[in-house]
Amino acid sequence: MSGEVEQQDGYYGIWFTLGQFAPSGDEQSPYGDKYSGGLGTYTAKHCPLAIYDDIVGKTFFVYGGARDERRHLLAMIGAYDHGTHRLCSPFVVHDKETVDDHHDNPSIAQDENGYLWVFVSGRGRAR
Repeated sequence: MSGEVEQQDGYYGIWFTLGQFAPSGDEQSPYGDKYSGGLGTYTAKHCPLAIYDDIVGKTFFVYGGARDERRHLLAMIGAYDHGTHRLCSPFVVHDKETVDDHHDNPSIAQDENGYLWVFVSGRGRAR
């Protein structure tokens, strides 16, 4: 990461579709993909997604975001202030550029010194 942090104007999770079809292959399934839609916190194996820091009174959380119609994955971090009951505007932690796969969503941890660590996964050897 270059050290420059990009702040976003709101929370926009990544949307995904496999484009699966019905068994006949002639038409789309009336039930849609086995997973599709808003998948900003997919999968259940990416954990934890949030950390509460009692010293600052905030919950920090990560999710897979996107901007506009490009739909490539952005590893995002946001915070909820329990004192003011407000969310901060989220920040891009890492831009996956051409990746649109929610399997690469981030997870978060906090060390004993209070530093937050965001881990960004990668699927396969190509990324």
